[in-house]
Amino acid sequence: MQGTARQWLVEDKNLFVKRVKSSFHGAKEAITHWEVSDTDNHTSLIQINIETGRRHQIRMAMRSLGCPVVGDELHGAELNSFNRVCLHATALEFLHPETDEPVRFESKIPFV
Repeated sequence: MQGTARQWLVEDKNLFVKRVKSSFHGAKEAITHWEVSDTDNHTSLIQINIETGRRHQIRMAMRSLGCPVVGDELHGAELNSFNRVCLHATALEFLHPETDEPVRFESKIPFV
């Protein structure tokens, strides 16, 4: 199962992020592509690729799909035995600011 969550987000002066209509002053589009990698009776492992980089973008997208990130009480999840928000970047890639060459970092998921 896979899909794309498109939503408009706005951040207030206290850094609180909320979902709004595209016409809302200061709204910025957040595009989040997701794909379920694995699942059990209670949770799913979801791979995320973001087109935009908005504060709380992934957390808001998962909440809007009805499957908040495990441990993310702020966005609708319950407590979990990991005692943390189970959101982890397994790969981060960007262009080096001086050489313009791709730089990539990878990390294993600590809670799977």
